[in-house]
Amino acid sequence: MTLTEANLQAQATWNNKACGSRSSDEQAPEYAEMRRRRYEEDDPWVPSALDFPSMNGKHVLEIGHGMGCDLATAALSGAITHGIDLTPNHHEIAKRTFDVLGLPRDLHLGNAGQLPFSDHSMDVVYSLGVLHHTDNTEQCIAEAHRVLKPGGTFVVALYHFWSLPHLSLVGRGCLTGKLFRLGYHNLLSTIEAGADGITIKPLVKLNTRRSVRRLLSDFSHTDVSIHGLAYSKLRAIGPMLSPAVGKALERRWGWYVVAHATKK
Repeated sequence: MTLTEANLQAQATWNNKACGSRSSDEQAPEYAEMRRRRYEEDDPWVPSALDFPSMNGKHVLEIGHGMGCDLATAALSGAITHGIDLTPNHHEIAKRTFDVLGLPRDLHLGNAGQLPFSDHSMDVVYSLGVLHHTDNTEQCIAEAHRVLKPGGTFVVALYHFWSLPHLSLVGRGCLTGKLFRLGYHNLLSTIEAGADGITIKPLVKLNTRRSVRRLLSDFSHTDVSIHGLAYSKLRAIGPMLSPAVGKALERRWGWYVVAHATKK
């Protein structure tokens, strides 16, 4: 497996603290707790974006499977699941998750720029919150396209430039001087839990609706939307927001550009 500096930084970040865990000391949570955190607290938009029941009987690949919550949910919904992740920590946790649930597993430790799957072998490929951490995003998307069957679906979520999390981070960085001490790109890395922008500084790239459409130009029927504003956690204003206002803010200032695309 060929690793770039961005790949090595990603491994360092999530080997230190698995994505979705609450601390670097926490043991891997049970699937039920993973599911509760992900779908009730952190990312409640994910189940509708992936539509797990529609995966029944389909070959489904997750690029960047993390601790395995989404992929296990797909498998429990009847999907024939496959996964790949760059981080050994994630890979081992996901294997344990599948084993505890008694699910068959086809999980690979590897680089998404070189997928170990045959051409036209998948009905659905998805990658949520992963491909903005690699310096070869275009190659990873090309690989997703390669392994999809004609008419297959690709779902991708990438960080949104015009988002409240990004703008808030930069604003705080200006006020505290952290932006000037670390520089913009290193400051941006600190949005990931456990990253300090000095020794642990994962690559973080931001996108707009337009740039995501450009990345997916080889696909057809691309639908793009904005998700992922946990406004209920914003202590100053969260309790005062009605659900309707919160959803409106999320559609404009959410943290993820989410695209559903079909292979021609």
